[in-house]
Amino acid sequence: PAYLILITSFYTVLYCIVLYYCFFINYHQLSLNMSFFSKNKNKVTNTLNSNLSPYQKVPTAEEGNQVNQAIATSTVSSTEEETKSCCNKKVLCIFITIIVIIAVFILFGPPGPGNESDISCEIDQDMLIPTINTTKDGPQPAALRGNVACVDSDAYALRDLNEYPTLYGATITRNIYGPMEAGFTSRVPGMSCLGRSQSVSRGVDTNTAALAVVYLCHKNGHDDEEIMALDTCGGHAIPYHYHERFNCLYTTDDQTGHSTRVGTAADGRGIYGPYIGEEEDGGDVVGILPNDTDTCGGRWGVTPDSDGQIVYYYPIKAYPPFTLGCYGPIDSVQQCRDLYPDTCGPEKAVVETITTMYGTGQYTLDCPCFDENHSNVLGNDQGRPAFLPPL
Repeated sequence: PAYLILITSFYTVLYCIVLYYCFFINYHQLSLNMSFFSKNKNKVTNTLNSNLSPYQKVPTAEEGNQVNQAIATSTVSSTEEETKSCCNKKVLCIFITIIVIIAVFILFGPPGPGNESDISCEIDQDMLIPTINTTKDGPQPAALRGNVACVDSDAYALRDLNEYPTLYGATITRNIYGPMEAGFTSRVPGMSCLGRSQSVSRGVDTNTAALAVVYLCHKNGHDDEEIMALDTCGGHAIPYHYHERFNCLYTTDDQTGHSTRVGTAADGRGIYGPYIGEEEDGGDVVGILPNDTDTCGGRWGVTPDSDGQIVYYYPIKAYPPFTLGCYGPIDSVQQCRDLYPDTCGPEKAVVETITTMYGTGQYTLDCPCFDENHSNVLGNDQGRPAFLPPL
């Protein structure tokens, strides 16, 4: 849909330019014609008189004016018709332009925080210059449906497309998006099972949105159909971007057991795989997951490339915000909410009921501030949302 809208917009603008040119050229020509006949009406009469034979009656002044008027009307009438036609097309052009703008608004949402990227990720280089300064300005809001980080070169080179193919053959990029999805309808590839009347709202995190899609599609009788909102590495769409998992982009550091670095956030801090170390469990070596991440999704600790220094970084999580929901460090859920007054604030927050195969619960759209129960509802009384898998 994005490419279709862009192409339609381009040709609409081109069409408008041609019509405006047509309108002004014809209007200018009409003015010139009227000016010409106004200045030369006596010449027209004299010319007619000079062509009369001696036996023909010389026209009176009134008859001469009538001839002038007839000639002028005949000459400019076609110009007037062309101008009128251009005016009508101009109105049609304006109408089409309005329709295109409305379509873009519906498909991509209103402009502003959330839809914009915080950084640009180039395919042939790492993100070198941070664009967010939390050291100076404190915690900052992050893009919800745009780039919050870029995949580093070493991690980018790890992905084996034979083992971890993209959905529908999309070309991989370095884009790491925020946690929220733009919405799922039957128009999205692989989502036809939703039918015409069902959808998942814009502003739900990708994991919860995927669970809701599976529930709705199974409810519609598609029990045997494999429904994938994200590929096996946690990415999708065109342009391709990652939201969660990242399991094809990290390994385990041999010395520390810590997951390796995946990318760099817009604040310059690292994004790493989920494990902060290893331990033995029944004879098996398993990864240790952190239990001290803040609401932004970050924590303080030693990483494989921090030279033994304690740094603030973002480990990947199985729950939203997956990488980061804001640029930390941050002290509380409320401090996070204060960064998003238009979506998390008590006056403007939009709370929706979401049902999955596990149950029904409340969810605040476009609010990336989740508490220890993984709920983002203000004054949460529901505990762990029932739409999530049980612990």
